[in-house]
Amino acid sequence: MGEIVSTMIKDGLDAYVERNLDKAYEVSKRDDVIDKIYKNVFGEMLEFMRKDNTKVEQAAQFLFVCKFLERIADHVTNICEWTIYIVTGNQVDLNE
Repeated sequence: MGEIVSTMIKDGLDAYVERNLDKAYEVSKRDDVIDKIYKNVFGEMLEFMRKDNTKVEQAAQFLFVCKFLERIADHVTNICEWTIYIVTGNQVDLNE
């Protein structure tokens, strides 16, 4: 998850600097992947905490990290939206 988000940041900023529409759309699609991973991890961590309540604090901290990574991916998608707006003048919502 961290690696995907890291490359999203780089590629999203590259798309912005280069005014590259194709790259902006491609990067924003990775947000869907991150959202799915987060949803799966969240479910797995809930199950993990139910089975072993001695690790609730550790699992909760891990979930915070995952949530922050998911939010970063959302912010990169916003950068991609701004890129599209700068190039085309059209406002798009890629965070659906």
